[in-house]
Amino acid sequence: MFVHSIECEELQKEWDTKYPNHCKKCNGAGGFVYPGTYWEPPDYDECSECVGQMKCPLCGADIPEDWDFDTEVLPCGHKYDNPEAPSCICEGLPVCQECRHLMEWDKTWANGEYELDIFKCPNCGNETS
Repeated sequence: MFVHSIECEELQKEWDTKYPNHCKKCNGAGGFVYPGTYWEPPDYDECSECVGQMKCPLCGADIPEDWDFDTEVLPCGHKYDNPEAPSCICEGLPVCQECRHLMEWDKTWANGEYELDIFKCPNCGNETS
């Protein structure tokens, strides 16, 4: 089971406090960016839960059907693509199982070369390789 780090949860709490009615599906971003590959360009899909229902991604206010998302600030005062919603900062990084802080990468130097990759928790000192 994936567990978020304390640092990631703190960023999300700040966002939730600033925008308590933001869309929970897209986290207030209004959609999803897909990075693309060598063969395919990046792609963007609008969120079906907020923008698809003509609701502001940040506050949930109604958006008129004829609204121009490219040039105008939304009626509630938010710009459609700003601010950027926080994304998970711990995805793909090890999280300490003892205290849930992000672990830092450390390398063990032995015999004139790097021998072993180690992740060490800066909070409790727990190590994993």
